[in-house]
Amino acid sequence: MKPSLRNPLLRPLALAAITLILGQSAHSAALTWAGGAGIWETGVQGGWDATWNNNDTGTFNGTGGIVTVQSAITTGTAELAFTAGDYSLSAGSPFGITLGSNNVRVTPSLTATVGQNVTLSRAGGLS
Repeated sequence: MKPSLRNPLLRPLALAAITLILGQSAHSAALTWAGGAGIWETGVQGGWDATWNNNDTGTFNGTGGIVTVQSAITTGTAELAFTAGDYSLSAGSPFGITLGSNNVRVTPSLTATVGQNVTLSRAGGLS
């Protein structure tokens, strides 16, 4: 007899397997920082246009300011971009930003500073 999802005993197992597979997929929204100072923390909207989740990608836009990193951050595979304002990333405690891309783009004539207690890394190493 061939297994079938019509079998009520197999349905919960199939649902659990699907949930496990989908739960491991990378979330990847492209978010924009609205401008100014704020907090950057996983699971919190902060200055982003939606709640930041690891593997999202971000563009800092608008008026610059000090962005306080309050958790470990992992970005998606698109570049991390600073397209307006002058931004400084800092933290009260050491936190890392793991880049999903080798690229951090800063528009010419702007500054983006990685300040106190913040480190940039890439899972495969920076190149």
